[in-house]
Amino acid sequence: MLTILNLESNYLSHKGAPALAEVLRRLTALKVLNLAGNYLSHKGAPALAGVLPSLTALTTLNLAFNEIGVAGARVLAEVLPRLTALTTLNLAFNEIGDTGARDLAVALPHLMALTTLNLAGNEIGDAGARDLAASLPRLTALTTLNLAYNRIGAAGARDLAAALPHLTALTTLELARNEIGDAGARELAAALPRLTALTTLDLTGNGISAAGEAALRAASNPRLTLSI
Repeated sequence: MLTILNLESNYLSHKGAPALAEVLRRLTALKVLNLAGNYLSHKGAPALAGVLPSLTALTTLNLAFNEIGVAGARVLAEVLPRLTALTTLNLAFNEIGDTGARDLAVALPHLMALTTLNLAGNEIGDAGARDLAASLPRLTALTTLNLAYNRIGAAGARDLAAALPHLTALTTLELARNEIGDAGARELAAALPRLTALTTLDLTGNGISAAGEAALRAASNPRLTLSI
């Protein structure tokens, strides 16, 4: 009985997606599905989305580096609420933009068991960060959140900072290579005292000056590894 399927970097493309879906339909005990780096694109996403609800035991779904875009994010968002066992979702570097982030934000609150969410490299910007922030308070089991490389500025940091204290289990927050700056750093610093479980915060490449760093370090708990 197959529980783990790793097909990472096999260049299946959208042409291989229908055949893959037919195979997956019979793997009802599957818990881990890794399809990262397969260039499924928005054309292959519907075939995959159509079969995902039958994988009721699925706990890990890795679709990073598949270029699913806005359209692919939308079809996945429609079925994600039915994957209630999911604990890890990786959609990094898929070009979903702020529109895709908005669609996912509607689906995410249904994933109450989710502990790891990776949306790095999707250029969601401040608008996407705002929509995601609205969904975060429901994800109380979340321990790892990766939003690196997303062009999030001070406004997005402010929205995230307002939502983050609800994530009492959060230990790792990746926000590297955004555009947070000192204004965003101060917003995050205000939230840090309430993030008592946080042990890793990566803010490298955000244009934060010595003043912004000082505000963050003053608000950090002694166990926090802070990278700026």
